[in-house]
Amino acid sequence: MFLNLDYGGPSRELFYLLSRELFHPYYGLFEYSAPNQYTVQISPHSNLVQQEMQWLNSLKRRCGMFRMELAGRVLGLALLHRCLIDTFFTRTFYKMLLEQPVTLHDLQDVDPEFYRSMMWIRENPVDPSLGMTFIVTEEENGQVVEKELLPNGDELEVADHNKEEFISLMVKWRIERGVQRQSQALLRGLHQIIDRDFLRVFTVEQVELVLSGSREIDLEDWRKNTEYRVGARIFDNFHRNHTRWRKVKSTLCNQTNFRLFVAVATPIHLYALTIIDRDFLRVFTVEQVELVLSGSREIDLEDWRKNTEYRGGYFDEHVVIEWFWDRVAQMSNAERLKLLQFVTGTSSIPFEGFAMLRGSNGPKRFTIEKWGEESALPRAHTCFNRLDLPSYPTRHILKAKLHTAIMEGINYAIE
Repeated sequence: MFLNLDYGGPSRELFYLLSRELFHPYYGLFEYSAPNQYTVQISPHSNLVQQEMQWLNSLKRRCGMFRMELAGRVLGLALLHRCLIDTFFTRTFYKMLLEQPVTLHDLQDVDPEFYRSMMWIRENPVDPSLGMTFIVTEEENGQVVEKELLPNGDELEVADHNKEEFISLMVKWRIERGVQRQSQALLRGLHQIIDRDFLRVFTVEQVELVLSGSREIDLEDWRKNTEYRVGARIFDNFHRNHTRWRKVKSTLCNQTNFRLFVAVATPIHLYALTIIDRDFLRVFTVEQVELVLSGSREIDLEDWRKNTEYRGGYFDEHVVIEWFWDRVAQMSNAERLKLLQFVTGTSSIPFEGFAMLRGSNGPKRFTIEKWGEESALPRAHTCFNRLDLPSYPTRHILKAKLHTAIMEGINYAIE
């Protein structure tokens, strides 16, 4: 039940929860890239997923690849509204979004065995006795079949003079294996929301950081960008641009162009950019797309604390606030992300850091306000990135109450 209005918190949580389900490998559309990796990619078996998923049953007849188109639309809307998602994809997936060619190096983490095999061929003379030809074997509908990498590939032997072409074709086959139709469907959905040429301005790092944020919480940045209330007065001594570009400088191939993207990445400008020459937009790399789409989940505790504001009588040296930050410093990164999710509606951090946490009307710093009786649990206002924190009498009580609120996900308020 809404107390008043939705100023953005529920919208951010909608993208967070929807993406967590839609892209989860459990449903068969996507899969983990490796046993020890939590990045996901399109599953080759996604075309076999049964179409009896109740939540899509009424729409499945419109298009055989509707679910993948839906995934593309969700990504497009997340970009359009600058909402973070709870998913990190492989580098090859982001390159697919950008329609950029994949290199052998991109597969190093996605398929280490394949990568090592191709590198061995590249770095060693080809042994003619092996009888390698431009053919691969793959499983199709439960049967092992041969597929030519190019016409008459079964008659063309791999040798030193053509092994680079062989490697290039093998990389292309490995990426497209069983997912070509699904990839095209996802791109159709994405391009229904955002013009395809506009996406080419990004690098992989930018797309990931903007879509998924950072996995690590910078406590100093969080605290620095939190507001503290004393009646209607807000104490704000933070210089907003101090850490704006600190986290992304090392990954950007073109700082000027990326800043241009950040300046125009609002819905009205996204529509306007559909008329911009596509060659201008191609200056961006896959890394930049990843940064923009997914954001970052690396938490810088110092950045968090520096970008925190206090209200209602709290201030940075207040004993309850000291207890609060001491507790956050003791948390694991997963617990910090849960705290961030509880207060802001998302568990990712904008690529600019805590200084640019988004609220209902643009950037809104993490805020802690003195509120409630000592017996009450902390309360969150996700539209305003605000934590209502009672003035608990002891450190132990604060720890217990905060833990209960975060882990149970209760006391969620909307203004």
